[in-house]
Amino acid sequence: MTPKTAPSQATDVLIHDLGSNDGRAEKFMIYILPGNPGLISFYEPFAIALALLLQRSSVAKNASIRICGKSLRGFETGATGATDRNEQTTGPVSLAETILRTEADLMALATSTSTPSAVSASPVRIILVGHSVGAYILLELLRRHRCGAGANVHNPVDIVGGILVFPTVTHIARSRAGWILTPLLSIWGFAAIVGVLVNIVFFLLPFSFVYWLVRIVARFPASAATTVTHFLKSRHGVRQTCWLGKEEMRLITEDKWNEDVWGNGSPQDPTLYMYFGQNDPFVPNDARDKLIVAHGNIPGQETSQESRAFIDIYKIPHSWCIEHSDTIAEKVTPWVEKIISRYPQ
Repeated sequence: MTPKTAPSQATDVLIHDLGSNDGRAEKFMIYILPGNPGLISFYEPFAIALALLLQRSSVAKNASIRICGKSLRGFETGATGATDRNEQTTGPVSLAETILRTEADLMALATSTSTPSAVSASPVRIILVGHSVGAYILLELLRRHRCGAGANVHNPVDIVGGILVFPTVTHIARSRAGWILTPLLSIWGFAAIVGVLVNIVFFLLPFSFVYWLVRIVARFPASAATTVTHFLKSRHGVRQTCWLGKEEMRLITEDKWNEDVWGNGSPQDPTLYMYFGQNDPFVPNDARDKLIVAHGNIPGQETSQESRAFIDIYKIPHSWCIEHSDTIAEKVTPWVEKIISRYPQ
């Protein structure tokens, strides 16, 4: 299997196809849900690393797998692979609207993998990978899917698993970063003012100058520096980051999902895994530990040794997609294999 990879420059849509798509192989789609800022280009190194690892997997070799994702709405850069200009957002997008639009983007990419001859065949099986607020979006998408929102008997997709990486799904405002950011983001007009100031500063600067500035000051690798440069020069990205951050602090509080999402031990339950950071500045340790106690075991298998919640031991930062994509891909791959192995090839 040879991955057809997206360009190394910034993009608003990321697609890597593995295996055949002849209608005979079981179809899986690994959909990446970005954190904030929600640019999918940050995750291209992760997608490439995951694709290369799955190439060598005996479990995945007979499957048709699409690894893909799309920038969250409001973060469109207009770079290669961008959405149509008619889809690009001009105003700040709320967290609730982000979830709905992400669901629409997910369905569009999933159904595009089907062929006319496969209409009556098995649905495309979706494995969601969510980072930071992307993990919150993951749980909300799963809740909507399990509750049958917009679904019918001919639903072409089935969410069969989710992997929450450095998830911010409860009490983000109580985190170390939350104590600092909440008062700032709550200032009236803060998102708009910061957005305008950044636009003024970076509008006239050449792309190459901003790129090398990011490379030198932040010491980012080339791919991340390219993405950051597109982000800083985009019309709405910085404002959208502040606006979405404000909503995260206000709305991400208690664990509000029931067994429809976390599972009750049924064979039909999606398989969920959680990978937390050590002393993550966006996750209070007590909130993390409470989630692990409540949902760290697979329902119905509490006495087994198999866990679905893990804490990083490598001191990887919350923004792992900048320089630690290979390590996270190595962690994620066995979980993807376990999910795929539930379905006969």
